Amino acid sequence: MDFDKIVKKMWRKKGGIVSIEDVAEIVDPDYPHGRPTALRDAYKICSRLVANGVFVRVRSGVFFVVDGSSARIVDIVDRNYWSIVRKIVGQEVGREYVVGGSAAAALHLRDYAPVETLVIHTRDTNKTVRIADGFTLKFRTAVGGSRSGGRTIFPALSSGAVTVRIDGVAIRTLSEEAAILDCLLEKSPEARKIAARFVKKYHGYLDRGRLGALVRLRYITALNRLRTIAKEEWYDRLYRDCLDVIRREGANCFMTVDPS
Repeated sequence: MDFDKIVKKMWRKKGGIVSIEDVAEIVDPDYPHGRPTALRDAYKICSRLVANGVFVRVRSGVFFVVDGSSARIVDIVDRNYWSIVRKIVGQEVGREYVVGGSAAAALHLRDYAPVETLVIHTRDTNKTVRIADGFTLKFRTAVGGSRSGGRTIFPALSSGAVTVRIDGVAIRTLSEEAAILDCLLEKSPEARKIAARFVKKYHGYLDRGRLGALVRLRYITALNRLRTIAKEEWYDRLYRDCLDVIRREGANCFMTVDPS
């Protein structure tokens, strides 16, 4: 396909985020199973698109299609944060991911603000990816301890994941129970505020069986914090459920995450 036709196709996506893989699929509709030079050709085309003012490079392999709005990276990230996240996650781990940490709880609260440090749980990837100044993605493999033989707990986290749609972008995040426990592993003031809002909204809906299964994967520290919130706020059913889970599942059980 000649360059002018590619430009016309890209203008149809103006204001959006595209990846090098998206361009490779235009160069070769059979990508990634087609000709081996498709990705290399796509990089050359993207460089021309940047030079011609069609693209703004957000980071390596991820671009903003210019639409007349601000082309400053900080503004592009603010407007397109989750689209950028999804493109990067797709490049790094495909569909084998789930959003974790306090961001998972925030997503359940329909708080879609950009996250300075977004935790992404994966099957076996541990790396940090910088999006732009002030924004990073931390890909982490959550692992169990002695009760699970130190194996990854990603399959269990992933099996209960839910999909949230943010301006048409599908993002996989933890279940309600896993989201609050993962959030409570963080100690920042912002994470504590998110946890308080989450528990206020969902305290009557958290499932005791799911909490117990997660504690067997070593969320006992987080469950103790959840128990404290439930006690202080007089969420009696949740408090009783937490005590029951601790009594049945909590012996010497702590969550560990690969260090950053």
